[in-house]
Amino acid sequence: STQFSNPYALDFDGTDDYVAVNGVADDVSGDVTIAFWVKAPSGSGKTQALVAVNTAAKDNVVVLFIRSNDEYWVYDRTSWEGDTNTDVADSTWHHLAYTSDGVTGRLYVDGVEKATHTPNYTFSNDDLWSLAQEWDSSGASNFFAGILDDVRIYDRVLSAAAIQTLAD
Repeated sequence: STQFSNPYALDFDGTDDYVAVNGVADDVSGDVTIAFWVKAPSGSGKTQALVAVNTAAKDNVVVLFIRSNDEYWVYDRTSWEGDTNTDVADSTWHHLAYTSDGVTGRLYVDGVEKATHTPNYTFSNDDLWSLAQEWDSSGASNFFAGILDDVRIYDRVLSAAAIQTLAD
């Protein structure tokens, strides 16, 4: 998988940069696919939010993270699940995706399914959606340092073949 340099990609400093995408909250009510390209430096040693959905009260709904061990994980209020075999924070481009049909959530790295979990959340019209951070009761946190490109949020589950096509 190769992602070419895009002058319109979002470059985050890991300190205070993020993008609110709350406008999708009333468009995504159940099934979801979140897909994007990421280029993250290695060895940050911290957990960084890539795409987050939080309640209006700033509790977690579902958050896609790069964990402190440089691996791709999902957190959904009660549990963590991730790909413990692939370093996605290695200063190269990776295509990451997450799908959920409410029964099974799937994490993909470079078009390959790497982990599954049982989702424990529902979306609400007043959820807070963001890129490169997630909300805690004390405010914005877990800022991402790196580049996000071609972020896509679908109100349906894309097939494994469609995820592979996005990653090619």
